[in-house]
Amino acid sequence: MVLPPTIFRSFTRRSEPRHAAITDTYRFFGSFRLLLAVMVLGQHVHWLAPGGVRREMESYSTGDIGVLMFFVLSGFVISEAADLFYKARPVAFLSNRMLRIMPPFLFAFTLCVLCNYALVSTGTFKMIEDPQMAMQDSSAMFLPSNLAANVLYLIPGMDKLFGAPPYFFIPITWAIRAEMAFYFTVFAVLLASGPRLRLPVVMFVLALVEIGLYALWLVKGFPHLARYGLYFGLGVSLYYAITGRRVAWVLSGVFFGAMLYDFSIYGVPLGTSRLAMPKVVTQYALFTACAGAIAVLPHLRGSIAAAKLDSALGDLSYPFYLNQITLMLVVNSLIEAPSVGVMVAASIVVLLVSIVADRTVEPVFAPLRNRLRSRTLLSRRRVESAPIASARGRPLGSG
Repeated sequence: MVLPPTIFRSFTRRSEPRHAAITDTYRFFGSFRLLLAVMVLGQHVHWLAPGGVRREMESYSTGDIGVLMFFVLSGFVISEAADLFYKARPVAFLSNRMLRIMPPFLFAFTLCVLCNYALVSTGTFKMIEDPQMAMQDSSAMFLPSNLAANVLYLIPGMDKLFGAPPYFFIPITWAIRAEMAFYFTVFAVLLASGPRLRLPVVMFVLALVEIGLYALWLVKGFPHLARYGLYFGLGVSLYYAITGRRVAWVLSGVFFGAMLYDFSIYGVPLGTSRLAMPKVVTQYALFTACAGAIAVLPHLRGSIAAAKLDSALGDLSYPFYLNQITLMLVVNSLIEAPSVGVMVAASIVVLLVSIVADRTVEPVFAPLRNRLRSRTLLSRRRVESAPIASARGRPLGSG
């Protein structure tokens, strides 16, 4: 099928000149990213709560919503980074992403392995009572092959070559793996975009392909990662929509409608629907509000001090996400009985460990990423209309 040239032009042409400055401004996404990480914690920290509190917290599915909205946000910020800083620079883009993903992960992974080893050695290790974690083979925990498989799992396709880890130290790394798949896709898009093919056109074609891949997943059950492409696709479409590409609003509506359907079958037993859950109205309200925030927050303006605070909070979101399972496991192994007090204390410890992780890793690798990006995230530019420039090329909860 050959699409009319007018559709391509409408996607690549900005509809209003007044939008031209919006891509040069700081995006106040930092606090929102940390909020999404806290929502994910809400679906993990309930392991430390009494039965009634646990069931009530679990019924809101905040973790599912938080992760899926991370994907949407990543679609937006990565599209902006590719558009502003990495045209004709695919290697610099992928290098930046790897420097952002891997060092914090390796820090969190090392901490998790050491904590697990200490618990097992002292005979205090206790598996969290969760079906996904209980099915793991803890006897293979410290085998070199399992340690290597845990790291390689982040790269899509590596599990097909070397096998999936029999024991996941950080089970929620599946979401980072989905992020990595998106990064490799954008890397391929940047390679394909050249003098004759502009980046927005390639992104538009990719959006249509993703819709087809999702339909294939619904029918055949593969490719599995295509399921999350809907969420990244909404973020990509929103970026191009708010910068003035008119047809991108149509794509945003298509992706959002598909997401509403996908959420109805996400994380529920096969053959059932989320619509039968008691808190479904609240879940969908939260789901819609978070998606709406990603469309509204790019228009928010603030002072340099506010941007620095927002950026600092956003920096904590990735280590906050990575380290929460480790701390939940340690606390679960050491406590006699679950309680609300223990749950709150564990949440505070997660935040403190995240601050330490961020202060340890970021000073080393942030300068390298800034060099690849060609500027810092908070450099001054166009004070009268856009007081702070932004690269906003940050991944899931990564800050």
